[in-house]
Amino acid sequence: MEYKFRIWLTQNNKKVFGEGPLKLLKKVEELGFLRQASISMEMSYSKAWKIIKNIEEELQIPILERYIGGAKKEVVLL
Repeated sequence: MEYKFRIWLTQNNKKVFGEGPLKLLKKVEELGFLRQASISMEMSYSKAWKIIKNIEEELQIPILERYIGGAKKEVVLL
């Protein structure tokens, strides 16, 4: 027998955070950049940003530190 489950956060009956965003954030943590994380997941950069922005807006907390010009890495805050 095997048990499986999924956990996600909802707000106002809207899914805010689940398995997909978690995988994206883990890739950002591993690779250091949202662009590289999105490429490795075969996802467009704009879609990755929409996911991050949606989480930040709904939960009202920053998820990534942002640096202009790519001179420094984006860092996952979680």
